[in-house]
Amino acid sequence: MKQPVCAVFDIGRVNKKVIVFNENFECVEEIEVEIPTIFDSNGFRCEDIFAIKNWILDSFKKLRSSEKFTLRAVNFVSYAGSMVHLDKGGNAVTPVYDVLTSLPYAVERQFKEEVVAKYDLLVKTESPYLGIMNAGVQLYWLKNTHPETFEKISTSIFLPQYGYFLLTGKLAAEKSNLECHSMLWDREMNDYHSWLKEHGLRHLLPEVINADSVSPALADKNVMVGVGLQNSVASLLMYEHVTEPYVLSSSHEWTINSNPFSKNKLSIQNLERHSFSFELPNKNLVHASRVFAGNEHDRQVKNLASYFDKPLDFYKKIQYNADLVWKLRERFQQATPDTTDPRLLLDCAFVERNINQFKNYEEAYHQFMLDLVAQEAASLKLILGYSKTKKIILEGDFVKNEIYVQLMNEVFFDKFIYINENDYSGTAGAATIICEHWAVKCPEVLNVKLTKV
Repeated sequence: MKQPVCAVFDIGRVNKKVIVFNENFECVEEIEVEIPTIFDSNGFRCEDIFAIKNWILDSFKKLRSSEKFTLRAVNFVSYAGSMVHLDKGGNAVTPVYDVLTSLPYAVERQFKEEVVAKYDLLVKTESPYLGIMNAGVQLYWLKNTHPETFEKISTSIFLPQYGYFLLTGKLAAEKSNLECHSMLWDREMNDYHSWLKEHGLRHLLPEVINADSVSPALADKNVMVGVGLQNSVASLLMYEHVTEPYVLSSSHEWTINSNPFSKNKLSIQNLERHSFSFELPNKNLVHASRVFAGNEHDRQVKNLASYFDKPLDFYKKIQYNADLVWKLRERFQQATPDTTDPRLLLDCAFVERNINQFKNYEEAYHQFMLDLVAQEAASLKLILGYSKTKKIILEGDFVKNEIYVQLMNEVFFDKFIYINENDYSGTAGAATIICEHWAVKCPEVLNVKLTKV
């Protein structure tokens, strides 16, 4: 007898996977693909939307014809800022522009003068200015610098909703993507911000539907398709049963810190330091911050491996050495959370250090992790604010890094640090939010095992 399942497409900036869950919300299959990046007309890295489209459709077809599974539902998660621009026929007009794409200085200055300052946009949308990472900025840039391309655009949606469109033929928006540093959503009005209409952009954005919405797939009416979620929201759904206030620190390419127990609005100072907010499906407001820590780690371990002539994954053999940490603190001036700038794309303090001052790989890697954790702690403290939160939950890639976990435990000595080693938190959250449409019974409490450090 074939097993009933839900498949979740995890459309990461680097990694792309399909995670298949059974009715106990256990992963029964993981299929990872490598889709080569391409380059836009300005030479910046971007996503090949046609390859992504083919991957989604081919994977869906294979899952439907599986001899092991009965596919009952599909959902999607992806990163914030991943926009897809479609023409009237539903065809992609542009690639998915990379969130690190640099915009012309003149465009940035003009946007800040015409939009940010005029509408007090940081405060109204609770979003920092992040360039093309802000969906609203991307639309403004396209209209003002690529008018021929812009004229072809009929609808702009995010990657999760693009997956929903491919399988159902329906265009929709969903709030977790609209709210997450997009500069599109007016927090007070609970609607698209008025600047979009005044600048001729509002017509591109479709109707907003709930995060638990589903529609039947065009190819198979028995398969329900979810509208998709932003991955930070999907991860937090795994912890809805945790009633004691906590902060979640989820580390992948970015380390994203989320506080779902925030009560106050973000201050302008925190917004300028790249904090942002979004709302969960249960209406709880989340304050968030993030650091490009996973990317920085990948970059620095390549440098260390090259300099010390070690394998690329040599860092995995390095165990936490408390004595070495003490000696490094004695020898070198250390970055601290209070002296570190947590803004998203700033390098950690290690890039300013002279690598030949270190005797070996172990010394250099420990110092790098000291600097990286200082940056992460600075970011996390932005959203701890004045709350009485005593619990910090770590999940993602860095929970497997003993040095990172121990240093975080030291920095937050007045908190309780827990780790969740489940690799599927975000995708399981996306499967859970539509569980009534495919599982025999929705779980009252998801099986999340938290281990105290």
